[in-house]
Amino acid sequence: MDQKLKIVSKLPLDEIWSGSRLISTIKLRDVGSKEIVDLLRAGDVRFIVADLGLPFEFIPNNETYDFWKTELRPHLADPEEQLSLDSFPGDYCYFASEWKSYDDKVIVLFSKSH
Repeated sequence: MDQKLKIVSKLPLDEIWSGSRLISTIKLRDVGSKEIVDLLRAGDVRFIVADLGLPFEFIPNNETYDFWKTELRPHLADPEEQLSLDSFPGDYCYFASEWKSYDDKVIVLFSKSH
């Protein structure tokens, strides 16, 4: 692992970084499947996965939709409901939140829970 990469040490997060550089962002809201589909339809959205003990995983723009369809959607937890990890495939899930960058880019952060 690249020693310059900062790792996720706690969830939920209050900031997003790239490598060791902080990205100027603000968290707007927690989101579910419907909001994510709306963001995908609206245009340019960046997906980032946060998993404890690992650096952020930036999903390449050309893989966003496929990653959403195959990995994220089946494991997405509704932010309003109680859950049990064993009700998700592989006993893990993601909580999603929408963020805006300083240059008005949309980011969806998926925090992995297992």
